[in-house]
Amino acid sequence: MEIVPDLIEIGVDVLDSVQAQANDLTEMKHLYGNNLFFMGGVDTQHALSQGSPEEVVADVKRCIRCLGPGGGYILGPDNLIPIPERNYRAYLAAGEQFGRYPLSV
Repeated sequence: MEIVPDLIEIGVDVLDSVQAQANDLTEMKHLYGNNLFFMGGVDTQHALSQGSPEEVVADVKRCIRCLGPGGGYILGPDNLIPIPERNYRAYLAAGEQFGRYPLSV
């Protein structure tokens, strides 16, 4: 998070990939949400790779709640790693269900 102001200063528009294990998503949105779009945030270390579909849905909702208000959020995983198909489908369905404005999470 320390370098985010420098990224904004050099003209970065989208911070990809936002990682919840490394950053406080709510704080990032509060501090930099007027200057940056955020992409990512959905946990690949546990929820997408090892969790249940219900855990994936909960994590998608958490990301949308933290980063979605007011716009500027692109739902996505926090890393690109292989994940079980059932979790990929749960991630897509949760994005469709909860990721439309006005937000319902």
